[in-house]
Amino acid sequence: MFINARYDHDAKRFKRKDLNNFSFGIQMQGGGTYPGEESFGDYINQGINVWKANGKNAFGQGDPMRDLVTEEIGQMIDGKWTEFGIFLGWTNAFMIDSYGGMTIGGAGFEIDGNGVFPYKRLSLGKFQGGSDVPGQAPTEYVYAYNGTLWNAYHGLFDSDARARNSFYWGMVSAIDYYDNGSFNPGSGTAGLEEDTTDWELKKRPQGLAHTWQKWKTMFRIRGKDGSAWEQGQYRIPAIKIVQADIVNVTDFNMNYPDSTWTKENTFIVAVRGVLSDGNTKQMGAINATFTPYGVYGYLGGEFASAEILISKYK
Repeated sequence: MFINARYDHDAKRFKRKDLNNFSFGIQMQGGGTYPGEESFGDYINQGINVWKANGKNAFGQGDPMRDLVTEEIGQMIDGKWTEFGIFLGWTNAFMIDSYGGMTIGGAGFEIDGNGVFPYKRLSLGKFQGGSDVPGQAPTEYVYAYNGTLWNAYHGLFDSDARARNSFYWGMVSAIDYYDNGSFNPGSGTAGLEEDTTDWELKKRPQGLAHTWQKWKTMFRIRGKDGSAWEQGQYRIPAIKIVQADIVNVTDFNMNYPDSTWTKENTFIVAVRGVLSDGNTKQMGAINATFTPYGVYGYLGGEFASAEILISKYK
């Protein structure tokens, strides 16, 4: 079944009717394989598929891709006529296969919530809200995201109700602008490097624009080390217990667990000391000195061992 398309049996090619508009095709697949999955060897995959083909209106005026749209849906690639899975051919809009799996070709789903407003969206895409800085290059603020939106459109550029807060909860990654070996300003590839990929809760306050600067990060879990940050500034302490050596009965000496702990970012939350009779004593205020190698200090009692509870503030 086609919308704005037909199949030319003589030419054995799909063709557009109106070159300006989008075309759609509904396929009931009784067997075979999906384009790009031929190497899997699964040739009995049944399903219902909705395909979309771009017309000229998919591209702005002056975009060279606009002039490449012809009557025929497809193009020659490496000397072979190709129709599926390419930008000038049929691309996936929605699929359900034999295994119950669903695949959508767009940014995600909208959930209207049986009358609950504003709406929720499950979304995967690139930030499109622009910047408050005139002329700022998109490569300086655009990022890829994968998460849940409430009162925000796919792309985070607008919302159902501008006078209400908008929220985002999910993963954020820097774009890999060298995904094809050279600088590609239009890249859509998420870098997913551990030092540029985080889990974030973002908020766009009511009444404000949806620009990059207005989307404030309220909470962040760093992909690099799993540390958590509130409002992008204050680290939420994660406590680590380190066994200390007892020196001269009343003093302790503790080495840092690894190189990420330094005298600049380490502080003592508490100390648990084991007395000679086996009882445990917890202390809060500790007289301690932080060195490039560790911490030493005074316990003020006769201890058999001690555990130092440390955390970081940077």
